[in-house]
Amino acid sequence: MTGPANVTSIEALHQFRGALIRFAEDVTAIVDNLRQEVSRTLEWIQTDRPVYWREQVRLGFDGVARARSRLEIAEQRMMDGQGPACIEEKSALRKAKAQLQFAQEQVHVVRRWAVKLQSESDDYRSRLGHLDGFLKRDLPRMIAKIQKMGEALDRYAESLPYHDSTEENPGGDGQQAAEATPRDVTKEESTNSQDKPNQEVQAES
Repeated sequence: MTGPANVTSIEALHQFRGALIRFAEDVTAIVDNLRQEVSRTLEWIQTDRPVYWREQVRLGFDGVARARSRLEIAEQRMMDGQGPACIEEKSALRKAKAQLQFAQEQVHVVRRWAVKLQSESDDYRSRLGHLDGFLKRDLPRMIAKIQKMGEALDRYAESLPYHDSTEENPGGDGQQAAEATPRDVTKEESTNSQDKPNQEVQAES
């Protein structure tokens, strides 16, 4: 069995409801932004990066083919005694092969990360669903209950009779009367003492 609510301030209850509404709006905006960021990240790793690195692989093959062709021409000239040693062409071919190998490795790296991020995203969205349920179901119910409680307390406060502040100090007038009594009695005694000889004279005559 629950105990009394012990509400000491109706205004504080209304302020608390307003704070809950602002909290719900702020957290909902943050959750929506996070959901959008996750979607953009997945699209980037699953769509944008694979396309980019496949294109780099294609360009890498083209680069290797060009470098190999230049090396073959240089070697032919060197064999004919018409050109120097083909050191630069060999270096260019090694560089083109390294670039191609790096691009091919990135294709596999992106594929692995796409799978991993998809799994992490599913887990994150599952956890986010609990918070989303709290924000869309539980918190609005809580705010509605607090609103009804505040409205009920407002009606109760309006139904109370007017309470005069003077009634809070019922002894105030009595105290003033008590304080005034000695002065009035002294004045009355002084008046009586002055009138008494006159009364005695009239009695003798």
